[in-house]
Amino acid sequence: MLKNALRFILLLFALGTAYGQQGNNNLSPDEAMRRLIEASRPIYQQARDWVCTAETRQICRDGTCTRVSSNQPLTITLSFPLVERSRMGSYTRCLGDCSTTTGNAYLSGMYTHVYFAGTFIKIENDTKKFVDVATLRLDTFVSFGTCVARAN
Repeated sequence: MLKNALRFILLLFALGTAYGQQGNNNLSPDEAMRRLIEASRPIYQQARDWVCTAETRQICRDGTCTRVSSNQPLTITLSFPLVERSRMGSYTRCLGDCSTTTGNAYLSGMYTHVYFAGTFIKIENDTKKFVDVATLRLDTFVSFGTCVARAN
C-alpha cells in the first residue's frame, strides 16, 4: 500500500512539474511517468559515452564574471566503461587542446554529478542540460550546454 501511495505521489509530482513547464501542458500520464523514470536514472546508466557541448561560457575572476566569446567551442566527453561497479569514468575537456582525467560520478536526485580534478559537472538526467565548473589557478570557468549520448 505504501508503494502504491508513493507511486501515486510521484505521478502527481511528475504531472505537476510537467504541467508547469511551458509547452508541456498536454503530457499524457504515461509520458509524464516515462520522464520521471528517465530523470531518476543517472546518465551513466542511460549510455556509456556522452558528448557535451557548451553553448554559453563565462570566466570569473576576483568576484566578477564575464562572458567568453564562443569562437572556440568547448567540448566535453564523458565515458563510463566500468561505472556500474565503481562509478569511475574518464573525462576529456577540449578547448583547443584536450586533456583526459579520471573521476567519479554520482546520482543526486534528478542530476548526475561528475567530479574530476579541478572540475565539477552537473547534468540533468532527463533534459541532458549541464553546467561545467572548472578552475585554473584562482580563475573559475563556468559553462552551460547540452549532452548527447554518443553511439558506440
